[in-house]
Amino acid sequence: MFETQKSQLEAWQARISNAIVNIEELLQENALRLLLDKPNGRYLRQTVCATTRNQLQPALEGLHELWGIRRLVTERIKAAKEDYERWVEWEGLKGARKLLSPAPDANQIERNITELLTGTSVQLPPITTPRAQRKLGSPSAVASKVTPETFWHALEEAYDELNAIVVRITEVQARWRDPLRDVHTNLAKVKSLATDLGVEPPTLTDASTQIEEWRAKVYDDPLSFFDNAGNLINSPDNSSNIVVVLDTALTELEALKLQKDELVNNIAAARQRLEGLAQMRTRVKTSWESATRRVLSPDLVVPDDDSVVAQLTEMLESIDTTAGAGNWRPAVRALSLWSGRITSYEQYLTQSAEHNEAPVNKRLEMRTEFAAWLAKAVEDGISEHPSVSALSQQVRVLLFSKNTDLLRAEQLLDQLRQLIIRLPKTGN
Repeated sequence: MFETQKSQLEAWQARISNAIVNIEELLQENALRLLLDKPNGRYLRQTVCATTRNQLQPALEGLHELWGIRRLVTERIKAAKEDYERWVEWEGLKGARKLLSPAPDANQIERNITELLTGTSVQLPPITTPRAQRKLGSPSAVASKVTPETFWHALEEAYDELNAIVVRITEVQARWRDPLRDVHTNLAKVKSLATDLGVEPPTLTDASTQIEEWRAKVYDDPLSFFDNAGNLINSPDNSSNIVVVLDTALTELEALKLQKDELVNNIAAARQRLEGLAQMRTRVKTSWESATRRVLSPDLVVPDDDSVVAQLTEMLESIDTTAGAGNWRPAVRALSLWSGRITSYEQYLTQSAEHNEAPVNKRLEMRTEFAAWLAKAVEDGISEHPSVSALSQQVRVLLFSKNTDLLRAEQLLDQLRQLIIRLPKTGN
């Protein structure tokens, strides 16, 4: 007995259990929760716009309203099952206990279960008629009852309607989540670079406004991304322009950042070059002083004053100030000109020092050559020859005294060389 009713009750319990899981998961969908005024709420945030509000709010309220009724259905099913279980328990009694226990009314239990499952046992919320639409004898609200199966179909339709909307909202948010994250990331990079460089990209304010409008559209009116045919629009207004604007700004600022970093490094290197001039100028001065003490040379380069170094120092300080003010491009151009000037000055100092060192080096070379010819004269046995001895003495005096006359010394050394070559050898 009651086998059919038992199966029906269990089927309804399974239905309700599955519905609890599916509806709770639907209401917990992140795409939907982002639009609610509070967790598990039945109303949308005030910022949700018309297209989405007009579709989502009725579907959300409809499901919540029907879902509230399911508690009544669940309670009725639970009560019917308890009646059935009491009858099963009584049927299981034996002997005197069964005789002493009042027998449940099996027919009434069967009628109750049948009425619950097939009759109009589900009380729907009353429908209120606006006052302007009522007749004099019409009630303000009309309540109605439906069968559980009718209620279930209505609940299924409400679930399917809301689920379809949530699926479309999820599609929009999934489609634009990463692009929005990317433009926000790039916007943050642009702002950070702009702050670091001390510049303000002219398109940054417009881009920020457009990104916020884009974000608001995705998260406040996602259903506006669908056309009348239900197709997802490829992109929001100006989205591609925003991406291009930010990418362009980011590229320009990153290039400027590279220029800045390179310029900072180049200015540091320039200061080292400027400091290196002191050593080069010292070499020029030392070579000039050495040459003026040792040789007679009319074209020695006299060390210059500090005017060129002062000009280069002033120029570099001005470049550093320009760069510090964020004017990287002018600073880069100015540093290039500065590098050309200091390179020319470095070449001048190097050539001047080499020019001043050349006479002293020449005298040293002539001393070496003189020693070699004297050794040759000794080897040939003619070192005591009067002419060799006299000429050697003249060369020695010139090469080993201050203010050597290199031209005269070179002439005498050449005469000595020719004399030694020409005289016959007398040594072993």
